[in-house]
Amino acid sequence: MPETRISEEQANEALHQLLNARTGIAQPEVEAVPEAPAPAEPAEPSAEVPTEPAAEAAPAEAADAATPVETDDLASLKARLAERETQAKEAEQKFQSRLQAQQQRNQESERILRERYLRKSTAADRALKVLKATRTESGVPETEVDRIIQEVEGTMNPQSVSYVPPSNQTEANEDQAIALNGFLNEKQMDAAEADEFGRWIKTEGAAVIPPNEQTLAYRDPVGFLYVAHLRYQASTRAKANQRTSAVEAVKTVQRTQKQAAKAASAAPTAPRKTAVASTPPNTIDYEKITPEDVSAMLKKSLDQYR
Repeated sequence: MPETRISEEQANEALHQLLNARTGIAQPEVEAVPEAPAPAEPAEPSAEVPTEPAAEAAPAEAADAATPVETDDLASLKARLAERETQAKEAEQKFQSRLQAQQQRNQESERILRERYLRKSTAADRALKVLKATRTESGVPETEVDRIIQEVEGTMNPQSVSYVPPSNQTEANEDQAIALNGFLNEKQMDAAEADEFGRWIKTEGAAVIPPNEQTLAYRDPVGFLYVAHLRYQASTRAKANQRTSAVEAVKTVQRTQKQAAKAASAAPTAPRKTAVASTPPNTIDYEKITPEDVSAMLKKSLDQYR
């Protein structure tokens, strides 16, 4: 008889069935464990995100709180704007008047210098003619020579040793005019301010400027102008302070008069009656009360509210 061979798997299966039959315990069937579902991929954010009303209201309220509240009304703003425009126009007019005055003074100084150079050229031309005439047979009168020499000396530089001031004071007056124009341009005065300054020197300046400073005008005109201008500014400030004090005094008197008139026109009122605390007619001295008094008061109280 041929030999039957049993495989290893068949042997294991038979052994397993035998053990189950002896113990009487059924082998539970192993249920297949369901596979866990794969995690869902996160949804892509939508392009249009809805905005919440509360989220929009919060920044708006914060912006409103950060914005300063305008307290000025439209009328006050217009009044201030008109005042600024008026001040700007006045400043522009002041600037134009000062610029025009400076230009006029510069033109005057240039005119004086041109005339001086013209006189110097004329004197030099006359001197040349006289020198040529001296070489002729007729010659030149001595008075003509002296006059020409005087003209030439008067047209020279004042710092020169040969300079001699002219007898008609033309050069001196021109020098003073040029110095005055330069000083007024430096102080940036317009025509009205310059006239006011000149009137002050002629009227009040004689009493305000000391005599030793007044003599400076003959030696150094420019230095005298600087000193006089300092005195002029001090006098102007004193007048402004006096004017301000007078205005304040007038306003104080007017307020006092208005208050007095208001108090006089007010109707007199009757004096109010003041309540006076009434004292009880019978004052009880609790230190001297006796038991009989207590009984009497108690009985009286019971009879009153019975």
